[in-house]
Order: sequence, then C-alpha cells, then structure tokens
Amino acid sequence: MTANDILEQLTLCLHGIIQKSDVQPELEALLNKANQLPQFPGPDAFVCPTDLVGFNDVINKISQLPPPPELKGGPLAVGDDRKSGECQERDWFDQIYYNGAYIITARIIYRITKPLPELSAAEQTILDTLQRKQYYIGETPHTDIANKKLSSLFKTLSEEGKREWTDKASTIRQNYTFNHGDPLTNQTFVESLDDHHLSDVRDLFDSCFDKILTHYFRSHYGICNIRTYQFTPITKKTDSNIHIHCDGLAKDSIKSMFFDGLITEDLGCLRILNYNNHVLLDSITGLNPFLLFNPTITKHEAFAPTAGRRSTIEITMMPTLTNELPVVDGGCKAGGPINPFKSWSKKLVWPSVSPTI
Repeated sequence: MTANDILEQLTLCLHGIIQKSDVQPELEALLNKANQLPQFPGPDAFVCPTDLVGFNDVINKISQLPPPPELKGGPLAVGDDRKSGECQERDWFDQIYYNGAYIITARIIYRITKPLPELSAAEQTILDTLQRKQYYIGETPHTDIANKKLSSLFKTLSEEGKREWTDKASTIRQNYTFNHGDPLTNQTFVESLDDHHLSDVRDLFDSCFDKILTHYFRSHYGICNIRTYQFTPITKKTDSNIHIHCDGLAKDSIKSMFFDGLITEDLGCLRILNYNNHVLLDSITGLNPFLLFNPTITKHEAFAPTAGRRSTIEITMMPTLTNELPVVDGGCKAGGPINPFKSWSKKLVWPSVSPTI
C-alpha cells in the first residue's frame, strides 16, 4: 500500500467520523495535517518523522475532549467516580466514536514513517490464518521466555485467583468501558497484577507475537487489558455457562487467550462458532493451547467445566500511536479505553477511596 493509498483511506475514514461529530475542528485539523504530508509515487517511500510536526498538537487536543454530547450516557461523566452498580450505558458508543479516528491515525503515523517488519515463514502462516479466518489456534510457543512468563502468571492465578467478581472490580481504570452485566459466580479472578507481571506480559509479546501483531494492526500496538481467571463448575443458581456472544470492543481489537495444561471439552473449552448460523467451527483444546482472535466479529462461547478448574489468561490488544508497547491491567470486566487518545493508565477513584491518581 502506497503513502497515497494510506492518505486516501485516512481522508475517507475521518470524513465519515466528522460528519457525525460535534468536535469537527479537532478532527478536521488532524485530517488537514495528514493531507499536508508529502505524496510519494511508490510503496517503498516513507515520510520523514519531521514531516509529522503538528500531529502531536492536534492529538493532544483530541485527548482532552469529553465524550460527544449526544453520546453521553447518564448523569456521570466518563471517568468520574462511580458508585457500585452505576454504569454508562453509552460507553460502547463513545468508544466506537473515538477509536475510528484513533486507529486510522495510528496506521498513518506508522505506515508512512517506516516499513512493516519482515516475517518468518511460521509468523506469516499465523498472520495469514488470522487475517483470513479472524482467529488462529495453536500451541503456546515452546520458547524459554514463553514458558517462564506464562508460568509466572498461572502461578499467581492459582495462588491468588480466589476472588468473586464484583461491581467495584469491574474496572480499575478511568476512561474504560466495562461489562455491565451480572458477574458469573463460577469464575474467580486475580483482582490486579503486580508490575513484574505486566513486565512478563510485555516480554512475552515482544518475543513471540510482536511482528505478527504489527502486521495485523498495520501500526504500533499496546495491551489495554489483562484478565486472569478460573472457570469452575455450576453448583448454584447464580453460576452460568458463557453464552454465545461477540465482545463489545473497539473495531480491530485482538485478544489472545492462553490456557494452562491439558484442555478438554469437559473443562469448558472456548468454542468458535459461525457468525450467522452458530455452527461449531473449532474447539480450543489440547495441551497449553492459545487463541488469537478478533472478538468483535468472532462469535464464541464456553460451557462451564463438568469438574475441576480451567485457568485462563486473557489479553486484549489494540493499535497505539507510539512503539512503547503499553501494558495495562484494566479490571476483571473491563474492555478498553473509551477515548484512546487519553491516558490508559489513570486509576479509577471510587467514593470510598481517597482521590489519589
């Protein structure tokens, strides 16, 4: 894809967003900056970073914007303190609104300033499958770093994953969507991860998946949430299976799910279904399987284990504007940033907690 193609794509996408927007000046300024970039005749010519001067000013303005007035969801502004049980019903729409501009901005900044990395044959196979089917199933990479980093997370889950899901633990971050539905009482989780766990996840992806995800997103990317939980049998009325659904995440988000040990149908394995008729396509079973998939367009479900516990590490990724590879633990029911131009890392202050961010 040439720089001209990228600019045309950016123009079309941003014009579509601007038409529905009450923040036209900021988005139009972003579009104007893109259209001022030099035009190149071929796919191997890239813009010098100094040609992007002015982008940061516009992006900083967008990061300070509130949700569009017509999309605000109730008496509380997004990111304000929330009492248990209160929710922002329009969070998902706010997220879709901002992510359209963010994803295209991330791609233009990346693609016209540097080429995509070269892939090995194995990496190309994973990417091709992911792009064609929107999911890829495999065994966890048998590398020292993958084994070490995942073992650390699963050990923490085994030792600390005893908490039941609560409204307060739904999200621990400002500017985040979260699932407003009733929690499954036959899932227990680790409430928050330590910094060394976040570092382990960063090392794992940098070592095993970085090039694949960069190609898929066509931009830099970051990890916007990590959920570590155990799925247990149904023993009371408030327990449940995980019913057929797609996730309410921003377009082009990718999830990876890692499972510990030998996973079978009886352990409540994740199942991928045809979008239209719900015919079973794949079951994620085997020894230490993992799944890469786009959960916004891939329908999936899981039956509760008939016995025992299924341990899962679920990681959500999305495009970013820089190569810092941020890694954020958002909360046990959190989705992703509502306005990704804003900070992903600020803690949500609950009324019972002193307002320290």
